[in-house]
Amino acid sequence: MSFAFTRYAKIRNNYCISYYGLVPEYVVILRLLRPYMNKAYPHLRIFISCRDEIMYLLEEEPDILGYSEIYDRKNDFAYIRELNTSTSAPHVMETLIRDSIPNFIFERPEKPKLISHHCLVCPDGALPTQSHPDSGKLCEYAESRGYKTTIVGSDIHPGTTKTNFRPGSKKFKILDEVDWVIGVENEFIFEAIRRGIKTTLISSGLGNNLYKTLSPEGEIVTL
Repeated sequence: MSFAFTRYAKIRNNYCISYYGLVPEYVVILRLLRPYMNKAYPHLRIFISCRDEIMYLLEEEPDILGYSEIYDRKNDFAYIRELNTSTSAPHVMETLIRDSIPNFIFERPEKPKLISHHCLVCPDGALPTQSHPDSGKLCEYAESRGYKTTIVGSDIHPGTTKTNFRPGSKKFKILDEVDWVIGVENEFIFEAIRRGIKTTLISSGLGNNLYKTLSPEGEIVTL
């Protein structure tokens, strides 16, 4: 019994939030929210665990675990909270904020001033979010406001640049070059919010309320 108390004393402040689904922005949102949870619970050491193949979304974050590691390390945690993909409202990340971060207010970071008039267009989403069928229409929306556009996704719009990424690459490096991100709910939209970049959400999923919680100044449009 004394061994059990000794072990508990070592792990009692280790808390893990895990998501093993296929929606990549969930991992980005967990990264965005963790500093607020750390502030709310300074005595806890909060880990994030996700599928091995999307761990690259967390880049150089500390205290992260792949799915392949969690079985062998499950006894290192006092509690593991597993999140599932939302198929109906409310969004699971809304619930996480409500349950875990009292009086949450997102503090938008000050992005280094960049006047590139360059917009990243992100039409692709992971279910239940619907991908936008016409990336050209999204490009026209940005171009009508004086922006050049780059598309991340499967569609190519004439006069724009298409960029694809492979796991393990510096996927979000392109965000260093843009002033604005337009798209459906996806990892680029929420990573842009985390970095303080202007965003526009194309409504096609369950996350409208979540988006406004994380980006009160952001706009939601239907195109």
